[in-house]
Amino acid sequence: MPSMSLTEAESQLTTVNSAIEQLLSGKRINQLRVGSGSFQRLYVYSETTLQDLVAYRNELLGIIDALSDSTPTFRTNAHIPLVVGKEIY
Repeated sequence: MPSMSLTEAESQLTTVNSAIEQLLSGKRINQLRVGSGSFQRLYVYSETTLQDLVAYRNELLGIIDALSDSTPTFRTNAHIPLVVGKEIY
């Protein structure tokens, strides 16, 4: 699979989401061109189905998850209670 940058994946996700919205609202899609260079896909009217678009969206979400740095962030001034059981000796 050719590598793509995070910004390319996010822009393609926006394109696919708008195509899904148009398909669900009943508008016809003649063709959808996604990607650039060697990683380019062309969906023609008769080939564009909701299942194809949803599958490609899930693939893009996986790529975005793999490329994004997901470091946990905590709220400031948050308190986490410490619950400890007492042992009687």
